[in-house]
Amino acid sequence: MLPDPQKPAGEGWTFAGWATKNGDTYTPFHFSTKIYENIELYPYYTNKSSYTVTYTDGKNTVTDMKRYAPGAHADVQANSFAVPEGKVFLGWAETADGAVKVPAQRQAAHERERHAPCRLGQ
Repeated sequence: MLPDPQKPAGEGWTFAGWATKNGDTYTPFHFSTKIYENIELYPYYTNKSSYTVTYTDGKNTVTDMKRYAPGAHADVQANSFAVPEGKVFLGWAETADGAVKVPAQRQAAHERERHAPCRLGQ
């Protein structure tokens, strides 16, 4: 008999079942599966809450069509806006007047930003 798993912090989480884990990938476990060696099972939760990432250059916006779960890492997009002459795109910031949070050379590896205006610099 498996113990009741502890719920994750935050609202909206629903226990979906048990899963095996390989790296960062969880695979639902079916209890009809024959077991030939020791395995570790992890509680697997779903959440109805989701977030999008919106990019802006101050005039135009582009919204990533993917929806991200709370705490998930986003696939940060490359800059698709025209960069003014004499300026260099430095990366993405959380606010229009904020510091660059995602440098252009590290975009794909950075965590999600709910709103990421374009930050331009000289």
